[in-house]
Amino acid sequence: MGKDVLSPVEAWLVYDEWRTDDRVIFLPERAEFSQEWRELGGKIAGGPNVWTDAYLAVFASHTNATAITLDRKFPPLGKGPIKSLI
Repeated sequence: MGKDVLSPVEAWLVYDEWRTDDRVIFLPERAEFSQEWRELGGKIAGGPNVWTDAYLAVFASHTNATAITLDRKFPPLGKGPIKSLI
């Protein structure tokens, strides 16, 4: 990541840009989302990224979306499709 890492202030500016971009949509979490995330998180082991990987996998499943990643170690979690670009 190196020079591409954003400060929190810079990250919020990017987020604000996304919010005004018509090509970007924000999907809500459904009521049962938290329970499935909690259950999946308790079944997996690994480093600090496992928590966010589980969140993304369950969120993709709950919103009928496809998670696309460049992370070779992203595990096939949840019920939704996970596609690697590597």
